[in-house]
Amino acid sequence: ALDSLVDALSRYLYPLPTTDVESLLPTHIAALARVFPVLRRVRAVAAAVQDADSVLELAVDVHTLRQRASGALRELLARIAVGHRLVLFIDDLHWGDADSADLIADLLRPPNAPNLLLIGCYRRGEATAAGGGPISERASTFLGTLQRIVLDGLTTSGVDVRTLHTDQLDAASAREMAVRLLDDLQPPARAGEIDAVVAEAEGCPFFIAELARFLTHSTRDGHRSDLSTLRADGFSIGDVLLERVRTLPDDCRHALALIAVAGRPLRVSALRRAAADGLDVRDALNRLRVAHLTRRIDSDGAEEVDTYHERIRDAVVQRHLNADVRRQHHRALAEALEVEAQIEPEILADHYQAIGAKSKALSYIALAAERAQRSLAFERAVRLYLRALDLVPVQSPRRYQYLFQLAEAQANVGHSSAAAEHYLEAAEVTSGSTRPLPVQRHAAEKLLISGHIARGLKILNHVLRHADWQLNDDRLQVELALRWTRWQLRRLRPERWTPPPMPTATTTGGGDAAADDAAIWDEQALERIDIAWTAALGLSMVEPHQAALFHARALLGALRVGEPARVARSLALEVYYGHLAGDDPQPALRRALDLAGRFDNPYAGGLASLAAGMVTCGEGSWTRAAGHLEQAASHLTRAAFGVAWEQDTLAHLRQLVHAQLGRWTAAFDGLNELRSQARERGDRYLEALLVSWAGVLQQLAADSPEAARALLADAYDGWKSPHLDYPTYRRLFAEVSIDLYLGDGER
Repeated sequence: ALDSLVDALSRYLYPLPTTDVESLLPTHIAALARVFPVLRRVRAVAAAVQDADSVLELAVDVHTLRQRASGALRELLARIAVGHRLVLFIDDLHWGDADSADLIADLLRPPNAPNLLLIGCYRRGEATAAGGGPISERASTFLGTLQRIVLDGLTTSGVDVRTLHTDQLDAASAREMAVRLLDDLQPPARAGEIDAVVAEAEGCPFFIAELARFLTHSTRDGHRSDLSTLRADGFSIGDVLLERVRTLPDDCRHALALIAVAGRPLRVSALRRAAADGLDVRDALNRLRVAHLTRRIDSDGAEEVDTYHERIRDAVVQRHLNADVRRQHHRALAEALEVEAQIEPEILADHYQAIGAKSKALSYIALAAERAQRSLAFERAVRLYLRALDLVPVQSPRRYQYLFQLAEAQANVGHSSAAAEHYLEAAEVTSGSTRPLPVQRHAAEKLLISGHIARGLKILNHVLRHADWQLNDDRLQVELALRWTRWQLRRLRPERWTPPPMPTATTTGGGDAAADDAAIWDEQALERIDIAWTAALGLSMVEPHQAALFHARALLGALRVGEPARVARSLALEVYYGHLAGDDPQPALRRALDLAGRFDNPYAGGLASLAAGMVTCGEGSWTRAAGHLEQAASHLTRAAFGVAWEQDTLAHLRQLVHAQLGRWTAAFDGLNELRSQARERGDRYLEALLVSWAGVLQQLAADSPEAARALLADAYDGWKSPHLDYPTYRRLFAEVSIDLYLGDGER
């Protein structure tokens, strides 16, 4: 949805003097140009990113890149708005995706949002396209995210959000329009016919006009079809539209068929290439437009055309064209669009898949998925990689690549459970130089942090054995190993660690630093550190004593190797685990925040503040905890992706703090929506924490203890863990709270 906006922005900047453009450019213009390459058309932008590109690509991960690009767009628009009244208009929002909605939210979110008016339009008929399919799925995903994240979120933040509906006509207005259109009908329209027009049109002015036209043109020798009788026999507006299509001249009918089969706005230049030889496309389009069968669209300087209404497309594609003719039109459109500039690969994939050219469709779907991944549109990447897997042969070596990239994209948007399944599937098809161990490590972490404990522990133990470690139920052995490792840590003074000189750039952000340059750091040592980190994170709410041991091993290894990203993230958790070991958390917190700022690593900053919030919650310092958690929220919002466990824990702790401070409205705000999202993502961990604390309290506050017990049973249905983990402890606490509310102290 933002592509057209950035295209317009590039056209605005292009003719401006170079010095004027340079004064507007944001700090991270290179990141913005990476996500939206069209900006490189502007000479000042191209010059600014020329030297920054190589450093940018090596120096940041995708999470930081996305955050910088979003901030750069916000900064650029804010500078333009200083001297101008800035209005942004985005048409056809229904073609957007969830990633576009996230960027719009980042653009408008307080504080210090640009001073602008944003106008967005979408056609509700196209958002729920007849017959479903990829287009309507994309539309519903985007519009749902737009409502949840942008409209609802910004309204609560104090942004003036107004929704204007161009609703259907009410019954009285529809009748008035029908009467006027049928005023000259001979013989005069009967009351039953007018009622039939109003009922069949359902308030749509276009349908009223089409039905009136049908009655007028169906009159022969003083007699005409009785619409009320026809409706009783199943006749509908679709039949009226189909009849109009059938009576069109051949040229118009052929052009309309291509436009309808295209499935979305079609460039007129592509229509000319796809049309039959000798077809006067301009004349056909003029007549179709006058007949209100198509509409003209201007998009980035290219003229496009589309059906006037989705029901017209349905009448043509589903009822007028047979399967063979549809395939012919898809082939003609595919070949025509391939020679067009800047056509989305997914559009080509749709047409090639429709004619059964699976190999070519797969190549374009893979290209679209890679572009989505590079531009940080992870929701779109998930959908595209799923399509790719439906087409790729089972034995193809590309199957591993698509499975792994799908899992990465799912992990980045918080679908940890689904990501784990695809990591495991990818591990089964590894071959050649690809090793299954790193993929299994990812799977173990995602299973554990989403509450799938038993499977997560089994896979984690398998991964640990490759590092000569294992899970250990002997508490004494774990305690001795922890004390020994922490003694070694104290000798290294982690709170005073400073990064060594960097021989070359490396990645510096995100929760998983496994892709760092192995030519600089010892690859085997990095793998052990990452395995320990996975165990520390995954076991934190399952077996905290062993989690503390693996955290200490991860931090010790990171300090010895000296890789900054791994030191920063482990030092962030040291705030919490060091406190449990009796150390003052403040030096570690200060050092972790300093490193996070130095390396522009919002993940480490968020994790450090979250750990500080956990410490102060444990101390009962609720006001201080609230401050730390707000800082964590700010950092993790910037980290944006791949922080599902951290966001889950933050949501739970915030509710806990709100309740302890007596902020009951805030504690319960958005609870049902959060639980719904957790269940949709397969995140059993978050659902359990939400229900066992705020959910039960909410029901008890409403004097509904049995509803509280039922809610708890539903959230924990099938929960299996060999340990008394934190969610299980929360369930026991909730059960006791319900019993006490009922006065059943014995139970």
